Amino acid sequence: MHKLGSDPTNLSTSGMSLFANARNTSISGGSFVTVSMGGVNVQQHPTTLQRGLDLLNEHIASGAIHDSAERYDPPKCLPRTREAILRKIMDWVERCPENKGLFLWLYGPAGAGKSAIAQTIAERCEELGLLAASFFFSRTAAGRNDISRLVSTIVYSLIRTIPEIRDHVLTLLGNDPQILSRAASSQMRMLVIDPLNMVSPAILAHRPRFIIIDGLDECGNSDSQREILKFLASANDRLNAQLLFLIASRPEPIIRLTLNSDIFNSTMFTIALDDSYQTDLDLHQYLQTHFQEIKAMHPMRQHIPTSWPSHEDINTLIYKANGQFIYAATVVRYVQSPRHRPEDQLASILALRSDKDAPFSGVDSLYLQILSSVNKEVLDKVLEILACLVFIRGDGHDYIKGSARMLEDFLCYKRGDLDILMSNFHSLIYFPPSEKLRRPIRVHHASFCDFLVDRGRSHEFFLDAQTREATLVYRWILYMEKFHEQQKWSLAKMAQWMDMEFRHISHSACTPQLTDVLSYFNFFDILKGNDQWKQSLRYVPGFIYWLYENRSSGGLSLKAFTCQLQHFDEYILHALCSLSLPLQKCLPAAISLPSFYGQGDNAFQMILIIDSLTSLDISPLFYGQADPPKRDTTFLKMLQFINEFFRDSSRSGSFCVTESSYSNLALYCAKVVFDPAW
Repeated sequence: MHKLGSDPTNLSTSGMSLFANARNTSISGGSFVTVSMGGVNVQQHPTTLQRGLDLLNEHIASGAIHDSAERYDPPKCLPRTREAILRKIMDWVERCPENKGLFLWLYGPAGAGKSAIAQTIAERCEELGLLAASFFFSRTAAGRNDISRLVSTIVYSLIRTIPEIRDHVLTLLGNDPQILSRAASSQMRMLVIDPLNMVSPAILAHRPRFIIIDGLDECGNSDSQREILKFLASANDRLNAQLLFLIASRPEPIIRLTLNSDIFNSTMFTIALDDSYQTDLDLHQYLQTHFQEIKAMHPMRQHIPTSWPSHEDINTLIYKANGQFIYAATVVRYVQSPRHRPEDQLASILALRSDKDAPFSGVDSLYLQILSSVNKEVLDKVLEILACLVFIRGDGHDYIKGSARMLEDFLCYKRGDLDILMSNFHSLIYFPPSEKLRRPIRVHHASFCDFLVDRGRSHEFFLDAQTREATLVYRWILYMEKFHEQQKWSLAKMAQWMDMEFRHISHSACTPQLTDVLSYFNFFDILKGNDQWKQSLRYVPGFIYWLYENRSSGGLSLKAFTCQLQHFDEYILHALCSLSLPLQKCLPAAISLPSFYGQGDNAFQMILIIDSLTSLDISPLFYGQADPPKRDTTFLKMLQFINEFFRDSSRSGSFCVTESSYSNLALYCAKVVFDPAW
């Protein structure tokens, strides 16, 4: 594979009559102005290619690409560290296409340095023209913590590194915007496999075909992780010129089982980050290099002894690290704090006890040391901030983590509170400077999030997920009430936030605080007039199910339950009233048909039939994805709730389903099928 020398970003105008006699001309989408004898004709519609590119740009996770500004100063290997393992990976990449192992699995425990290795390999391969695409998952970053934007982001990179597929891919997207709403496996087939198979293998032999996927264990749940591995393996089986994949992750059971299955056969090559790669020597080099930088750059460098740190200090840190680079990286960030003396910071770390036999002993003791330095009077606020960083996820909600000011507004804190409260956390959390507003606040490493949600490790600093989710819902409601009244945000933006509100509630404990706000707040009122933003409905089934479950258990008050159910009913009535009169008469009957209450696939097919008959898309009300809801346990419950609504005249009023409703439905269907004028 060789480095590309052309710029694939422009659109060729060959074949366009407008420029039939032009030479060496290229355009970049937009509008065209044509002048004729009769006057000026302005064509304001973007080209199909431009529509496709715009759509793709809207659906990528730009922060997941290895050189993204969002991942500013990403972890990577220092010179003269991890040399053996880097050389082994580069040898594997450069042996392509002779190499039969199409997948390389780099695995190791949390903090072993997997992402640093993947980042270093990405940068080296890009310099050599070998990198086709990359995707770095992150559990706490929107768009990078699930499967939804993986394929589109890979495609975004591929149309630049393999320009021969660009026009075909963008034309597909321009003509069919719903492609990116389909299953990831379908996206992979339509946007990667088919386009690549249209390119001559002789050409592809000179194009990069190496893709890096880091942090697979941080992608959604185990089902998503298995799905990704399966469609990647299937893709290579169907490609004429196969791709190479470096997959870096923790050795989670589902990932290990899938990669060891018959699906991958002889195509799998593995590298375990263990003692065989002289980790202690690399840790020694890492610590020595960074401590020298501290001695040269720290504000108090004039007072640091030349003999600091001692060889014994370094060896003690290596022992405590127990092979974990995250421990060493956290130590360095902690010691280099400009607000403290480096010698004192290091001394406090060295004084901590650690158990070599406990896998996280060293890093846990360091995390506990930092958390224990927090004044008890403000600990609740600090834990509330940490809960925001750990549990707030989603395209709409991640906005809150965009700066200290935004997070302070969300939590109703005073200006400057975040800087005061979190002054000791810069070794664990990245706080962007005020001029870098597009860089979100983020936790440096997922192991700190793991620590906080594990009671056995974090002890009194434990963050209970259900309780914290409930608190976040409460905070969001206050935040939305405040800005909705000020009309600061558009209704569409509010609807986007509703999407994640329903998600948070479905994972929440039923706390008194949450029960109180559910007794009056109307989520669905915000959605009225925003029906085009269908994703805002995808977690409604989970929300309704949560209401019934907590009312049954006695945790939710009758007042709160009745209030929310009434708001839900009003929203359904609002949606029905917006339909034409014939549809109003037959749609409730269609939804209440017994066919809905069989198997999940049959129910989903019934929704598709109704959609096609009515030229509507009602499926988001029941399920937010384009695939049959085989594993969604709330799906049939939601259908049951809707059915109960349509059969209760006190709730559905004139839309209540009766025998005549089915007659209207039959007549409507007959008209659709047999009336040629339809």
